Amino acid sequence: MYDGYLKHVEEHGEQQTSIDRIDNDGNYMQSNCKWSTRTEQCRNRRVFSSNQSGVTGVSWDSTHNKWVSRIGLNGKQKFLGSFTDFDLAVQVRKQAEKKYYEKSIIA
Repeated sequence: MYDGYLKHVEEHGEQQTSIDRIDNDGNYMQSNCKWSTRTEQCRNRRVFSSNQSGVTGVSWDSTHNKWVSRIGLNGKQKFLGSFTDFDLAVQVRKQAEKKYYEKSIIA
């Protein structure tokens, strides 16, 4: 793995990538690792233990009694909407991930 890392740095050092696990619960094995930018690594995180919805970017707004969906873009939070239905809030968040995150990986 070390030799592969050095070869990658020589060839792709300008891209500022590092080793990232595909499955965060798995080990750092070749089959579970990939090269990722810092932004990609930030997106590939476990749900925080304080998250009560179980879904990243979806939270309960007790003031309005609705589920709120948000997504982080360029260091800022983008409000996606508030919903009475939890599943709809999750669906909107997942659609935003495809729209914003997949586009930025390709670019």
